[in-house]
Amino acid sequence: MPIYVYECQNCKKTTQVRAKMSDSAPKLCNHCQAQDTMQKVIAPTAFQLQGGGWFAQGYSSSSGASGGSSGSSE
Repeated sequence: MPIYVYECQNCKKTTQVRAKMSDSAPKLCNHCQAQDTMQKVIAPTAFQLQGGGWFAQGYSSSSGASGGSSGSSE
């Protein structure tokens, strides 16, 4: 199950919730106990591509290492 981040519109504190995609937002804020003030926050992911990797080796436009033809045939 994914982890979602919700922010209370009353106290502006965030809460992480492990829930199904079909679950609704929490009804009660854990910090200020306000009802129906939780809103889902779109958080950045921790996924990063680092190093040479597949992009530089196979999909770079300046390199002919991908095996494709460059238009010159002899």
